[in-house]
Amino acid sequence: MDNSLPIQDNDVVAASKVIWKRLIAVLLGMGLLLGLVALSVTFKVPFADSIRRYWDQRRISHAYEQTDAFRAAVSASLAAHEQKSDFGRWSYSNGHEGHIIEIGPDAFYYKRTDCSGLAEYAYGRVQSISDEQITLDVRDHIVARPASLVSQRRRPLFAFEAVLYKVRWGEARLLVPAAQMLGFCMLATDKGADAIENSDYPHKTMPGASEYFQRFAFDGLPQVPKAYEQYLPR
Repeated sequence: MDNSLPIQDNDVVAASKVIWKRLIAVLLGMGLLLGLVALSVTFKVPFADSIRRYWDQRRISHAYEQTDAFRAAVSASLAAHEQKSDFGRWSYSNGHEGHIIEIGPDAFYYKRTDCSGLAEYAYGRVQSISDEQITLDVRDHIVARPASLVSQRRRPLFAFEAVLYKVRWGEARLLVPAAQMLGFCMLATDKGADAIENSDYPHKTMPGASEYFQRFAFDGLPQVPKAYEQYLPR
């Protein structure tokens, strides 16, 4: 007597049960995920923000690791071009947050760090350098965490962008984003929290010097491009 047919039927039934169990598990998982998303929207639970921050941090860490050789090449290129004042390291740090921009003849990278580590990262090619500005061809720009907000402050924090103005002010040479140049000029003589001494614009850092808590004498008014001179206080 051939019993193969009942055995095959039993196998089919068992396989069907396994498939249904897996399908039910997938549907339950999707339902749970949709429920959590609905809760985050209804009750403003920062679930979506947490996921986004997690993936942003993974992405920025991966990009930073994958461009180790790129950054090393930029740093190595600076030694041969120290006489060219635009090339080199521009930096700022208050001990908690900081910026570093290394600009070589052909390439650059920028990173912003905070107490939790790497918060923002960009890299790419140097498109052009003129007497007034540096224009960058940004290949990638990732912001994992926004910069800390300072209450009761009109002067914005430094925000990296592709066009940066070179500004000499007394002993200091600063990089000012194009979008912030107007405010930079109008607030030139402000005091207190908005004073230039309390700003976080990256400054040209000489080889061997530290970017931490550097102090400069900001005498007079900054030397800005002629198009912006009209916005300086009189």
